Amino acid sequence: MSQNKYVLITGATSGIGLETAKNLLDKGYIVIGTSRSDEKEKSAIEYLNKKILFIRADLSSQLSTRNLAKKTKQIIGEDGLDVLINNAGTFYSYYALSSEGVEMQFSVNAIAPFYLSLLLYDELKKAKGRIVNVNSNSHYNTKVKFSDLQLSKKYGQLKAYKHTKLLSVMLSREFNKKSND
Repeated sequence: MSQNKYVLITGATSGIGLETAKNLLDKGYIVIGTSRSDEKEKSAIEYLNKKILFIRADLSSQLSTRNLAKKTKQIIGEDGLDVLINNAGTFYSYYALSSEGVEMQFSVNAIAPFYLSLLLYDELKKAKGRIVNVNSNSHYNTKVKFSDLQLSKKYGQLKAYKHTKLLSVMLSREFNKKSND
């Protein structure tokens, strides 16, 4: 069995994701990060001054998320994934749809972390790995509008953000329950 420890961090080119990558690289982990552009990758690599592997991914796209999982599996091989850090998030000031017709904040902030966790579950299980979902406290005092999950009837930017963060917390809890069964 390999001694390699693999971590996948979504949104690893700035903010919390970049600082987390720096910390984990310093501890000897092999870090795989997601990025959306060459420019962001180069900037992150320059800042880190260490070897990080990047996979280009658009987390608003389920097809791209599946591709991310596939490429991650190719990199880690039989070793398994030690940590998945679902860090990427987005905030839109206006109602926008992904290429697959899903509201952007809903797609990136709620669906992507849940879907990526499902896609990489077996690799996490191999390494007795962990999932870390980075969130905010924006979900407090928010209610899920089940009759309009994408808020297409009455969109408000902050309302949509809070809504997706609450859904992310709920999906995380449900995933945790199911994986402990």
